Amino acid sequence: MRRAIQLFLVFVVMVAGFAAPSTAAATTSHRNPSLSDLLTELWTDILTAPADGNPFNGGDRCNYLANGRVLAPFGGGVTDFSCDVVAGTKIFVIAYSAECSDAELGTPYYGEDERSLRKCATKALSRLYAPRIAVDRHPVRISKVRTDFIEELLPADNLFGLSAGTPIKSSGLGWVTLVPPLSVGQHKIAVKISGLDAYGNPVQGITTTINVRPAGH
Repeated sequence: MRRAIQLFLVFVVMVAGFAAPSTAAATTSHRNPSLSDLLTELWTDILTAPADGNPFNGGDRCNYLANGRVLAPFGGGVTDFSCDVVAGTKIFVIAYSAECSDAELGTPYYGEDERSLRKCATKALSRLYAPRIAVDRHPVRISKVRTDFIEELLPADNLFGLSAGTPIKSSGLGWVTLVPPLSVGQHKIAVKISGLDAYGNPVQGITTTINVRPAGH
């Protein structure tokens, strides 16, 4: 299964009730998460979400991270979609991210341990360049960050077709930014990147429409 993703705005809190203790950074209400925390939370949520309803299978693309403080739309391969959000919410945008795991044997996204998984994620981005994110046509600064080393248990009906409770190890890398709360109204976020993914396919751009409504509405 293709694990490299272009996201557009970021992250999913899809499910978590079945997760085992993890080395993934826990985002709490008393601190601001780092970009690495958010990327870790995204990949943890996606990997441990059931296939039914997972963004990779057409599930909800407009979800939240950091205890609801960050909008996390996730395209899952869709290049044009929209999300509604309440004023005051930050938006985490990914120009491109890839993760590798020990559940993806036979793909370019497979690794056995932390060292090989981190090397794999780096290689997955090696033929990509010039990541660009623009909010209402205004370019924003992008940072390249790694996830924490993720160790979780897979749920039933997982993306990999493995038995419930199977351990999974993963590491991710990506170009990201955190957009401050936008004004009430409609906004466009455009993501572009040049080059090829780990399978040698050209990477498509993504445009997401964000509809910001007043708080309390």
